[in-house]
Amino acid sequence: MTDSLLAPGTLRHGFATQLSVVWALVFKDYKIRLGHSRLGIVWALGEPIMHVVVLSLIWLVMKRDAILGVPLAFFLGTGVLFTLLIQKALNTIPQAINASRSLLDYPQVKPFDCLLARFILEATFLCLSGALLFAVEIWLGDYVPPVPDPLRFCLLLGLAWCIALGIGLGIGVYATLYPAVGRIAGLAGRPLMPLSAAFYPASHLPGEFREILSWNPVLQIVELSRVFLFDTKPFPELDMGYVSLWAAASLSLGLIAVHANRYELVRR
Repeated sequence: MTDSLLAPGTLRHGFATQLSVVWALVFKDYKIRLGHSRLGIVWALGEPIMHVVVLSLIWLVMKRDAILGVPLAFFLGTGVLFTLLIQKALNTIPQAINASRSLLDYPQVKPFDCLLARFILEATFLCLSGALLFAVEIWLGDYVPPVPDPLRFCLLLGLAWCIALGIGLGIGVYATLYPAVGRIAGLAGRPLMPLSAAFYPASHLPGEFREILSWNPVLQIVELSRVFLFDTKPFPELDMGYVSLWAAASLSLGLIAVHANRYELVRR
């Protein structure tokens, strides 16, 4: 029975083949990302932590060691990790197709596999970095996040991944076909941290300005994560449904872009 399900031409055989290809690409990108030195893993995990350290020092200079009652490392960590995820969807994940160009000659390797593998690698590094940051802060400090709504936080995390993957797929396709798209996307990601309340509470913004910034789904994700993890007070513009809509739309459009251009991506 099992042999027949895994026989060539069956749906399960195709899925198993694609899964093997994706994990092989993840391992390839992992080796390239880390290089030949063990310091590569330190940099990969330490990049988000360094962002948090620098931003924390700025707040400490202003004699603040907590924001909304949440220690700086936790408050800033949520903002930095989620905005970095979207930034990588804009400027790092789209490079995956060109980085694996020679492998596209093999019929088993598809452009989608390259983009998905890069997303898995980047998301994994960010999750490990966040877990390390929070674990060290809990160990050294006396604050344990209350996490009043863990299920909704897990749902939010899944929606954030869907948005990042959808953006990475769409930008990856058109940045490969039209390099100018990749340059524009990279520039668009630079102001993402200040526009997404990564290092300040959006609830302290003037009402009209906050309403405008609340159209940014990344700000919604950042602020909702703080509500679900640290029990901060939500403001009226926060809307989980809006984030869900963005997740569905971005992932759908990204998959459509890959499917519509799959032959053109291989020919280039």
